[in-house]
Amino acid sequence: MKVCKNLAECAFFKEYEGDENRQMSLKSFTLNFCYGETKDRCVRMTVCKELGGPVNIPVNMMPTGHAYPGTDNSDWPENVKNVLRAA
Repeated sequence: MKVCKNLAECAFFKEYEGDENRQMSLKSFTLNFCYGETKDRCVRMTVCKELGGPVNIPVNMMPTGHAYPGTDNSDWPENVKNVLRAA
């Protein structure tokens, strides 16, 4: 099974991998969006492609495009929000 090329540097997983309260959710995201059949539906990857690289992806954006629980998207740049609206 082919793995996502950005997984090793994924700021989302690096930031939240230590969140003991959400380990099962993070493993599920990893299996589905980084290794699984829904890999092509990763919104983080869509934003990465549209905006020219992973540095343009908000750290707290989950692979679904939503903000990580307990955070919000209020500080996400407008260009990111535009990509999400178009997706």
